[in-house]
Amino acid sequence: ITLFSNSSDIRKMLEIGGRADFLQTGYDYNYYYAEDLHRYNTITFIGNHYHNHNFQNKDFRATVLSELINQYSENTKIYGQGWEFLGRGISPTMSKNEAFMAYNHSLLALNIPHFDFDDYYSDRLLRSMACGCCVLSKKYNGYNKEFTNLENIVVWETINELKEIEAKIPM
Repeated sequence: ITLFSNSSDIRKMLEIGGRADFLQTGYDYNYYYAEDLHRYNTITFIGNHYHNHNFQNKDFRATVLSELINQYSENTKIYGQGWEFLGRGISPTMSKNEAFMAYNHSLLALNIPHFDFDDYYSDRLLRSMACGCCVLSKKYNGYNKEFTNLENIVVWETINELKEIEAKIPM
């Protein structure tokens, strides 16, 4: 049996006669959350940009991050490889502990997965939530099976929706 963290791949596997089921990723709250840290008015995104891959949201991710840098340059923190074309404020890579500290120091975390698969979200969504960030997540099919908008996460679909949400948060 093959376990997937999204329903789209499960359907494909079953269609070709394979055995598949769903297993969502998890996290340990005590490992990620650092209660005594000061939070800065920053929005943090952690993830790589792969120039030569055809990931569904590759270009959308780049557009959103470019817009954030233009609007909140001092308050936008981007970590990951491949973002050099966006200019300043980019850190190429970090350890898990450095990632946890970045989330623990941030007010907001941005979640834009590479894929729009049913019920799929990156483990970074859970990690950033566990670190105490308010997570602004690109809407995906099935998010409401595990989360409630404006309670656990804040979902958005377009860059304009994201900008409207951010305008309500003092940055």
